[in-house]
Amino acid sequence: MLQWKKARKSFTELKRAIEAKLAKLEEARALPHKVANAQAEVTRLRAEHKATAQVLETAAAAYAMAVEAAGNAKATSVVAEREFIAMHAARPGFFSRIFRTEAFRRWKYEVSIKECAHQDAVRVHKDTQTKLATATQRQKQCADALATASDQLGKAERVFDTLNAMLREALDKIGDRFVDSRFFERGHEAWNLAAPWLDDQIHKEREKLFTAALDVHKAFVTVAAQKVQHNLGVLMTAMQSGVFQDQAKRQLLADLWSTLFLVIPVVSTTFASVDRMLGDLLPGAFGWLLVDEAGQATPQAAVGALMRARRAVVVGDPLQIPPVVTIPEKLISQIAQHYGVNRDLWCAPEASVQALADSANPIKAHFSTSTGTREVGLPLLVHRRCQDPMFSVSNAIAYDGQMVYAAGPEKVGTVATALGPSTWFDVSGNATSKWSPEEGQAVMGLLRQLARFGIQNPDVYVISPFRVVAHEMRQLLRAEPELFRAFGVDERKWLEERVGTIHTFQGKEAEAVIAVLGALMTSQNGARRWASSTPNILNVMVS
Repeated sequence: MLQWKKARKSFTELKRAIEAKLAKLEEARALPHKVANAQAEVTRLRAEHKATAQVLETAAAAYAMAVEAAGNAKATSVVAEREFIAMHAARPGFFSRIFRTEAFRRWKYEVSIKECAHQDAVRVHKDTQTKLATATQRQKQCADALATASDQLGKAERVFDTLNAMLREALDKIGDRFVDSRFFERGHEAWNLAAPWLDDQIHKEREKLFTAALDVHKAFVTVAAQKVQHNLGVLMTAMQSGVFQDQAKRQLLADLWSTLFLVIPVVSTTFASVDRMLGDLLPGAFGWLLVDEAGQATPQAAVGALMRARRAVVVGDPLQIPPVVTIPEKLISQIAQHYGVNRDLWCAPEASVQALADSANPIKAHFSTSTGTREVGLPLLVHRRCQDPMFSVSNAIAYDGQMVYAAGPEKVGTVATALGPSTWFDVSGNATSKWSPEEGQAVMGLLRQLARFGIQNPDVYVISPFRVVAHEMRQLLRAEPELFRAFGVDERKWLEERVGTIHTFQGKEAEAVIAVLGALMTSQNGARRWASSTPNILNVMVS
C-alpha cells in the first residue's frame, strides 16, 4: 500500500508539473494570434484617434468662428440699440407731432429704420449665442471623445507592448521550435524535420510520466494481486470455453479485459482472430485500437475491431501492397452493383482501411498522381529507413516528391563493400515466361561475389514481383549448395527467409536487396504493366 501511494503521488506530481509547462506552451502558442489582434486593435484605435482629433479640430474652428460671430453680433446689437435710443432722444417737439410736419415725418421714418435694425441685430445676436452654445457643447464632446480615444489607445498600446514582450521572450526560450509564419518560411523539409514546441527536456519528462503511469499500474496490481489474478483466471476460462452465455455475465467481460490491460497494456491480434477473441465484447468496450499496415487490410475486415473500440489510430501506406482479394474482380463488381455500393470507395483492392481512414480524417494533405489528386490524412512524411537512390525513386514514383529524407549518413557494411553502390543491371534474354535464366545467373554472380569476399550469413534479400520468378530463383540456388556452405547458413532456412515475392518482404529490411523484375520479353509486357500500373509494387520493391 505504501508503494501504491508513493507511485500515485509521484505520478500526480509529475503530471501536474508537465501540465503546467504545457499550459505555458499553450499560452505561448496563442501569443502570435493575440499580438496580431492587439496590433490590429492599436491600428484601429490610432485611426479612430486621428479621426477624432480631426473632428475636434473642426469643432474647435467652428467654436472660434461662433465666438467671433457672437462678439460681432453683440457689438452690432449694442450700436443699433444706441442709435435707436439716440434717435428716440431726438424726437421733434409737441407741435411737430400734432401737425405732422415734414421734420416729424422724416424722424418717424428714420426711427422705424433704426428700430428694425436694432431688432435684426438682437435676433442675429440671439442666433449667434445659440450657435455658440452648440459649438461649445460640440467642442466639449469632441474633447471628451479624444480623451477617451487617447485613453483606449494608451491601454491598447500597453497591451500590445506587453504581449509583444511576452512573444519575444517565448521566441527566445523556444527558439526555432516556435511555430509561426517564419517556421513555415524555412521550407517543407525544415518544418517536417522539426520537433515543434516541445524542447528535449519536456520530451524526457513526458517519457518519465509514461514510466510513472506504468509504475502506478504495477503498484495497483501488486496491491490488488489476488483480485487481479482471479479476474485473469475467469477471463482465460471464458476465452477458452466461452462460459459467458448469460447476458448479465457478458456485461462483465469488458471489466475482465480492463484487468488484463492493467497487466498487459497492449494486446496484439489479427483481424482474422478478432471474432474469436473479442466476439462477446460489446461495442465501445475498450479504449484504443491501433491498426498497423492498414493499407493491406480490406475495409470490411476492420469493422468488428473498430466497433468494440472507442478510439482508433490507423497507420498504413495505401501506396504499398494493397489488400489481397481472392474473389474474382467481375464478381466483386456485380456484388457491389447489386447492393448499390460504390466499389472504388468500399471494395478492395481499390479501398483499404487506410484509404477509408484518410477519407474520414478532417485534416488532409494532397498528393498529385498521374490519375489526379490523392488525399491523405495526417501524412508521416519524414523517412528514416532507406538510403538513396531507393528513397529518391520511391519519393518520385509514389509520393509526389513530398517525402523528406532523414536516414542519416549511410553505413557501408560488408555486403555494400563487396557489391559496390546501388546500381541497375540491364539483363537481356530470350525467355518466353516471366522467369529469365539470364537474370537468375546475374543474381548468382552477385551472391558468388559475396562468397568470394568471405561474408558469413550475408544480410541480403532476393525479391521479385512474380511468384514464378521467386520459385525458380530458389531452384537455381538449390543447385549450388556450396554457396550456402560458403555463407555458413542452413540452405532451407536461408531460402525461406531470404528469397521470395515482394508481398512476403514488405516491412522488412536488409543491408542490400536484389530486385529481380522478370518478364524480359515483349510478349511479357502485360506482366510488367501489371507490376507497374500503380506505384505500389515498384514502391515496395524499391523501399
